[in-house]
Amino acid sequence: MSVPILIHVLSLDTVGGVEALYVHYLKEALSHGTALHYTCVSGKRPHPKFTEALSQYKHTPFLEQYAFGLRLPRFLRSIVNIRRGMVEGIVTPTAWVFWNRIEEKIPPGRSIYYEHGASWTLSPTKRRKQFLNHASSLIAVSEAARIMLQKRWDVSSPITVIPNPLRPDIRLVANPRTYAPTQHLRLGFAGRLVPIKGPLVPLHVLKQLHDEKIPSTLFIAGQGAEEHTMRSTAKHLGISSSVYFSGCVGNMQSWFDSIDILLVPSIREPLGLVALEAAARGVPVIAANVDGLAEVGSNILIDPTIPLNKADSLLADKEGLPELVVDPAKKDLVEPKILDPKTCASTILRLMNDSRLYETCSLEGLQKAQERSCFTTYYESLKSILENNPEVDSSV
Repeated sequence: MSVPILIHVLSLDTVGGVEALYVHYLKEALSHGTALHYTCVSGKRPHPKFTEALSQYKHTPFLEQYAFGLRLPRFLRSIVNIRRGMVEGIVTPTAWVFWNRIEEKIPPGRSIYYEHGASWTLSPTKRRKQFLNHASSLIAVSEAARIMLQKRWDVSSPITVIPNPLRPDIRLVANPRTYAPTQHLRLGFAGRLVPIKGPLVPLHVLKQLHDEKIPSTLFIAGQGAEEHTMRSTAKHLGISSSVYFSGCVGNMQSWFDSIDILLVPSIREPLGLVALEAAARGVPVIAANVDGLAEVGSNILIDPTIPLNKADSLLADKEGLPELVVDPAKKDLVEPKILDPKTCASTILRLMNDSRLYETCSLEGLQKAQERSCFTTYYESLKSILENNPEVDSSV
């Protein structure tokens, strides 16, 4: 029987959920050795964190927009498709696997598309729709992602939903958390510091808590273009001394252990892996009731109520925001909104003042995280699709 050959196409220049997931998947796949794997990096060079990890696996990615160590000028980027054709002829892959990359051109050979959020922000052009319709298999990270592909992109082909698992480097705690009402509150936010994650909301929430005379601190894990705006906003709100920027955190498990509540105010979130990771460490999660965040199952959900055109203080930059998001209750597309910091603050106060509720939320989160704690199960689900070669006779 022929060994499947897979070429994975994705961006690795930012430390996001899909990128980290791919690196863990690749480690698992290489250890099993049931297929040959090649990584084709689109866009900029991989983030140093991923370069180091791939180096440990002795896996060298192909940088499709680079030649002789230099990035191709924009007017030469069309060479990418020519280079893919050359790779197709040399490697003869079983399939091209596009991780959150909706392409403008149909790739050579069989292709698989794995949706992690691109369908929210990209425009559904004719060429991109043709790319999706050409794919032999479609995978979505959540029911919300499936709905977005079907209703915004008119995808009629079957879509397999494979939810993200708990990352192997995040272990489950043995017991749920407890919280004393007199305790100094340590609020957390983790994610890329970009408008779509709503990073200014936690700052306004902290301001609300300070106005209520609640001793509290905000810890921020992540990097991004909004960091300067966040720092200036914290200074404007008079809370700078209570806000700590941790940057790109190497050990997220320890970071989760250092906070009491995680706030996930995303405007769009295909699934919300960070909420699952926090739950695994017993941290209660307060999240926007949008898209896949409702599918994590353990979050305290708050309906976003502020229209984006009335959220100037919460959105310094509206670039890259989606036109539509998924309403989990209606299972339909709606215009995006953002969380009201006052509602978030009152929800936090309710959780702080009710020790039993806090411990219950922690326990329920642990139970949900337990259901997705086996990375091998996730890998096998993905393998059944990615390594399936309809051209190979399985009886051979």
